Amino acid sequence: MGSSVDIAVVVPTHRRPGSLRRLLGGLAEQTLPAARWEAVVVDDGSDEAEAGAIDEMTARLPIRSRVIHLRPAGGPARARNHGWRATDAPLLAFIDDDCVPRPSWLEAGLGPFDRPEVGVVQGPTVTPEGSETYSYTPFTVVRQVLAPSPWFEGCNIFYRRAALQAAGGFDESFGTFPGGEDTNLGWSVLGAGWEREWADQAVVEHELGERSWTWHLRFHWLEGNTVRLAARHPEIRRSFWRPWAVKRENALFAAAVAGTLAGVRFRPAVLAAAPYLLWLAPGRKVGAAGAALQVSAHAASLCGKLLAGLHERTLLL
Repeated sequence: MGSSVDIAVVVPTHRRPGSLRRLLGGLAEQTLPAARWEAVVVDDGSDEAEAGAIDEMTARLPIRSRVIHLRPAGGPARARNHGWRATDAPLLAFIDDDCVPRPSWLEAGLGPFDRPEVGVVQGPTVTPEGSETYSYTPFTVVRQVLAPSPWFEGCNIFYRRAALQAAGGFDESFGTFPGGEDTNLGWSVLGAGWEREWADQAVVEHELGERSWTWHLRFHWLEGNTVRLAARHPEIRRSFWRPWAVKRENALFAAAVAGTLAGVRFRPAVLAAAPYLLWLAPGRKVGAAGAALQVSAHAASLCGKLLAGLHERTLLL
């Protein structure tokens, strides 16, 4: 039995009613005819008052929509899986609750699927209009995807249902905090023989936001999941700075740590920290708090990767 819509939009949301309201407003302005699509909002762990607000917001949409309430919160992978499995639409669009799609988003995202071999389509994720006046701090989280990405960010991505099924959906073992489940799915879809495309008019704007020190440390600790991804999907290493280091600064920090430890017995070894300090200092204008955040974030990333490396028996910095 065929689906009554061409595509379903899956929106996982976690306790951000204000952001969700803006997203739903963007969905209401889509140029794709309302009869061709539906929205599935997956509420991941809201309290009763928030859940009621989500029901009310969604009910006002001038499109076909539904809400799934999950308690307790289980993370983005579980929420997205509940969402796409609740619909029989042959195509799925995923967008996060802190994004706002431009009016042509859905229509543009559908285009590449005219080729039956295409299983996944990415679109650009940009900062909001007027973001040049935002008061950025070292704790500001900025999300931009301006070209096909090896990370297959779940904030703006489209999948063919058959490709999702072939890959087994989002791997919920990646945990309750965003940390690689979307990347794993993208590479799994390619590994199953599907092709990828880029839709440059399928644009979403990602909110700018401030995150706590704890959030940043946890986020970078979970870069240990990159080791797991590299073990599962060795092709991803081609997008790294080096096959053994995701970014140049990761390698510089590891050298700085090794040099500092070796300097206890052989003082000249501390010179190995100089390249990292040079990377951190000139022209970065992050201040003392920003520098401390950078150093602690790199420390969390290194520890997460080394621990994951022991489990996976592989080295990645």
